[in-house]
Amino acid sequence: MSDPLAPPAKPRPGARTPEGLERCRRATWKHGGRSAEVIAGQRLRGEASRAAAKLRSLIQQAEALLDTSVGR
Repeated sequence: MSDPLAPPAKPRPGARTPEGLERCRRATWKHGGRSAEVIAGQRLRGEASRAAAKLRSLIQQAEALLDTSVGR
């Protein structure tokens, strides 16, 4: 009786050239979204967004103070 299962496959040697190693490294990213450069850019955009929100808040407060001082 013959064995219906195929013999286990041998592990492949993998990439050896610098280009192949780089291709393998990039293949593990999800659309490049986990690279250090992308993460740093996301962090910087978040900081800029928070700074802009703080500036808008300060402008609204200043306008409110000017409206109350002019209205007296």
